[in-house]
Amino acid sequence: YYTMPFVEGETLRQILRKARLREKQGEKPEDIGGSIAALVRIFLNVCHAIAYAHSKNVLHRDIKPENIIVGQYGEVLILDWGLAKLIR
Repeated sequence: YYTMPFVEGETLRQILRKARLREKQGEKPEDIGGSIAALVRIFLNVCHAIAYAHSKNVLHRDIKPENIIVGQYGEVLILDWGLAKLIR
């Protein structure tokens, strides 16, 4: 059997769309992607995860906002490693 944890949260694409919509409507940001500092924190976490994968000679090869999920407590996960490749 192959098991995976269930991950609750929003993709980075969903977060960016909501933040852009709120900005256009002139609303105050309320969610995790509502400030530049929060988005930079997400970006840095993605960079750290990719750097770790590269240190283990693994390339993800499909990094995009749909494959990055931010959990309800702010944890950042990179999903869909199906195209990952081991490099030598």
